[in-house]
Amino acid sequence: MYCKLQKQVRRVLARLSCIALSRGLGRGRCVAGRKCGEGGWGTMPLFLLYVKADMENCTDFGPASDESHWWTLDLKQSDGPEERSGVAVSSSESVELKGNTSETANFVMKWSEKKFCSINVVQVKGVTRRVTAEDVENQAYVPLVGFECRGCEPTRWDPGSGYTCKSTKGARFDDIDLSEGEWMDYDADHDLSVLIENVQHKFELHKEGKKGKK
Repeated sequence: MYCKLQKQVRRVLARLSCIALSRGLGRGRCVAGRKCGEGGWGTMPLFLLYVKADMENCTDFGPASDESHWWTLDLKQSDGPEERSGVAVSSSESVELKGNTSETANFVMKWSEKKFCSINVVQVKGVTRRVTAEDVENQAYVPLVGFECRGCEPTRWDPGSGYTCKSTKGARFDDIDLSEGEWMDYDADHDLSVLIENVQHKFELHKEGKKGKK
């Protein structure tokens, strides 16, 4: 019983250590004895992408498909100075982790000779969702998607394209491009202009609760 308790405490401490390293609160080795993002892969902090926008005559918007959408991010190294811009990640991709043939990630990248990072795209049950007209009215940031990161953290999101929305009269619009931070179209059947603009975002570290991953 004592040995089992020791292992459980060690796992908790290792997780806290990895999270601290990923947030730039420390450097060096995890309590588990591995460097985060070096050799062993360790625990993954979960960053949520929060989005808010202004909408006109729209009921909601979000990715056309959670499974095939490509998310474009800028990344920074968790425990180093390196940065990368325009990294594309999708949950439809699967890459083997180096030195761990039993585990995969949606994205793997090499920082330097020995340091790697990986990302998994996740939808968190009861947490991540589409942006609605009510959110716009309340000027609320909405958790759109999550990124489990090892050895890196996201600093910027480029919306790009691949979104859908519905007009307040029920017309569906596909492959919406938000690269410029706004999009406009026209619901001809109902003589209605449809607009999404002032798209803003932020990343926050998710504190795990009772809500699970989808």
